[in-house]
Amino acid sequence: VPHLPEAAEQRLFAELGRRVDFVLADTGHVPGPLARRFWHSADMALTVPTPETAAVMNAYARIKATHPSCTPEAIHTLVNRARSARSVRKIDARLDRACRRFLGISPVALGYVADDPSIPTACGVHRPSVTYAPHSQSSRQIDRLAEAVVRRTERTRCAA
Repeated sequence: VPHLPEAAEQRLFAELGRRVDFVLADTGHVPGPLARRFWHSADMALTVPTPETAAVMNAYARIKATHPSCTPEAIHTLVNRARSARSVRKIDARLDRACRRFLGISPVALGYVADDPSIPTACGVHRPSVTYAPHSQSSRQIDRLAEAVVRRTERTRCAA
């Protein structure tokens, strides 16, 4: 997420607030000022690590940086490119233990999106994977995630 002058950032958030119900912002794992503003303005903060150790550690760091401005139930995790449900349970447990021990919170685990070969294939033909392979495991998981996000945003809020 690029850096914007403060006045442009304020205009962006004011315009978004007037025009849209949902914003999904991929802010990456390196928090810049605009990325932090997105996180702190969110109804729901979602960190999406892959199974690699460094990605899980980055997810914890993001949660640590975000949690003071969010209600505990507003912080969520989703494991991307997961190889199995069992590996996801281990990752969720690691994150939960670390967050409980050091932050006193427990992020809400939303599950995972499988490491599905249809995703890179869809990217190669410049199509969203959910329309390229709508019946694939990852597409079904993304659909369920979208439904969960809609339900949860009605109950959670991070402070601006």
